[in-house]
Amino acid sequence: MLAAHPAIQDPQYVHQRGTCSYLAPELAHWPLTHTVTQAVDVWSFGIMLVELATVQQPWADNGPEEIYARLQALASLGTGLAPRFEDEEWSFVVERCLQVDPKRRATMPEICTLLERIAAL
Repeated sequence: MLAAHPAIQDPQYVHQRGTCSYLAPELAHWPLTHTVTQAVDVWSFGIMLVELATVQQPWADNGPEEIYARLQALASLGTGLAPRFEDEEWSFVVERCLQVDPKRRATMPEICTLLERIAAL
């Protein structure tokens, strides 16, 4: 049985809710206090955009515990992670993805529209 597997008994395994580097701040708290919505995917997409632009993960030098602690701090402070880029349009897209408050994050259709505008320039 899978439930009998030793890894399933490990609290870190049970609490894991995705790849730490792409985890939205609202999911870094246990017990989970937010509903998992599409805003979580938008956050992860924003992290991927940062990774594509900088050629490194934002949390590359941190282990899972440090990443969780930083995400919890972001969530409690309400401050963003979005770096600034030379291209203002790109910075705006990343900023819209990486809003700490999931209700303030852009939707994927909004992000697609913004990216289409950038591609047309």
